[in-house]
Formats: sequence, C-alpha cells, structure tokens
Amino acid sequence: MRYSWRLGAAPASIGFACLAYPALAQSAEPARIELKWRAPSGCPDEAWARKAIDAYLGQRKLDAFKPIAVRVEITRAPGGRWRGALSMGGGASGDRVFEGNNCARVGDAAVLIVAMMLDPVEVVTQMDAPRAEARPATPALAEDGRHGGESLHLEFAVQATGDAGSLPEPTVGAGLAAGVRIRQWSIQADLVAWIPRRAFGSPTGASGGNIELYTASLRACLAASSALGLALAPCVRAEGGLAIGRGFGIAEPETSHNLWGAAFVGLSIRQPSTDRLGAWLALEGGVPFVRPNYVIEELGTVFRAGPLLGRVSFGLAWSFP
Repeated sequence: MRYSWRLGAAPASIGFACLAYPALAQSAEPARIELKWRAPSGCPDEAWARKAIDAYLGQRKLDAFKPIAVRVEITRAPGGRWRGALSMGGGASGDRVFEGNNCARVGDAAVLIVAMMLDPVEVVTQMDAPRAEARPATPALAEDGRHGGESLHLEFAVQATGDAGSLPEPTVGAGLAAGVRIRQWSIQADLVAWIPRRAFGSPTGASGGNIELYTASLRACLAASSALGLALAPCVRAEGGLAIGRGFGIAEPETSHNLWGAAFVGLSIRQPSTDRLGAWLALEGGVPFVRPNYVIEELGTVFRAGPLLGRVSFGLAWSFP
C-alpha cells in the first residue's frame, strides 16, 4: 500500500471514525477484529489485509483489542468498477458499501475503515508520521491498481452468431474466441465458420452457387455505462476471411476462392460477475469492403453480399485469473 495521500489533521480523522461508527465511538473499550475477508482471485487477500491493518495501528496489534466480528467482501460492479461491502457483528452498527475503479483501491479503503474503527488516533499518528521515520511496511500495490494482475484478465469463449447479408440467406455460425480485459477495455479475437447458403441463378431454380464463409475478426469494446445490472460497451470490429463459391446444376461446375472483408460497429452487453464464467451478447451492423461477385457463365451474377450487414452474437466466456 502506498501512502501517497495524507489526512489533513488528526481531529478530522477522529471525527470521521466516530461518525462512521457511532457505536464504537461511544464504547470505552476498543475492539479487536475477527476478520473475514472475501475477494476474487487477484485482489488483495486476507493475509494482506491483516498486515495492512497492523501497519496502520503501529505498535498496537489486532490481538490487543476486545473481539468484534467484521466481514469484508469485494465484488465486481457494473461498468468495470469494484464494490466493497463491510458489515459488523458483536453489537456494533454501521455497515458500509463503497465502490472504486479497481479492486486494490477498494481493498485500501476497507482496511483503512477497519483500522480507523479500532484506533483512529493511532492511525492518524502513523499516517502523519514523517516519511523518513521507519514504520511497518505494508504490501505494495501498483499505482494503477493492479494487485497480482487484478486489472488484467484473459478470456476464452465459445460463441454462436447469426448473420444477415453476408450470404444468400440469413445464416448462423459457431466459433471460438480469446481475448483480454484491461480495466474497462475488452479486446477479443475470434474464428467463426458459417453454415453455407445457396443462391439460385437460373429461371428454373435448378442451378446456381453454394456459398461458404469462414471469418476471423478483432473486436475492441469500451465499457462506458451500465443499466439493469448489465455492463454496456460500444464496440468496433474488423473482419476478414475466405468466401468459397461452388457451382451446382450446371455441366461444368467450378469452385472459386475469394477474400472477404467487413467492418462493424455495435454494442456489447455483458453480465458482470466475480465468477470465472460469464455471458455476453453483441449486436452489430457493418459494411463489407471486400465482397466477391460470383458469376456463372451465361447466367450472370449469382450472388454478391449486400451493402449492409447485420450480426448478433452470444458467447460464454471463461476468465483467468
């Protein structure tokens, strides 16, 4: 923990502690913590919390106080934020819920509140001590809030997706995806195989082309807001791939392989979760910038992708850590 900030004066800090925890402020005896700490993997853990509280208390240790049960739980909140919930037992009151931009900052706030609850005067003494004085070291957290990679998550996903405009008829596809989430950013690469569709190019409908499509894409999303407990993120995506046309119903059918390219914008809707398994939904519209033209001699154009495309994708993602 870095002491990059200071409280202005001891009386203000003591007043804060008393207002936040009136039952303890009125008590003649300070209370020792029976701490229960829950946080996702990569966040500050209970061992870190106990050392940080000891550092705030200086020479006074946790076992010097009368027992009181305190429970701290850190979870993910909508919009890429983190939420801390602090509750107390043993006759004390003053449950608290607070949020921050990252897990480490929320952990810092939680241990400070607990230490202030125990001995606000000693906490202020430690915080106002000159930097040159030796004092107990607490585990260092990076300034950007990362604690053991808390702000960086790897994801692997399976996805099902639907399309209108890329093939002769609406179709569906399935694929795999992998990516990273860094704070509010999500970057994902995927591979998708689409169910082929037929385009008919003769008056009798007996001949035409069977069109296949295989794509790879890169999507970037920025979590900007939340609604109804879901994280909403605008996204941009670039897609490339291979389109294959196979003739049928003609004397000498041919197979043509062509490059495919398209660009999309849309909205990603994600289910915030502290678990490793989460779901997401993406709604996108796009335009093709490389769209093959399939022609059968004497029949003319059989198929060319439309100028506007629509996509909807649903995925299940596993996050690590």
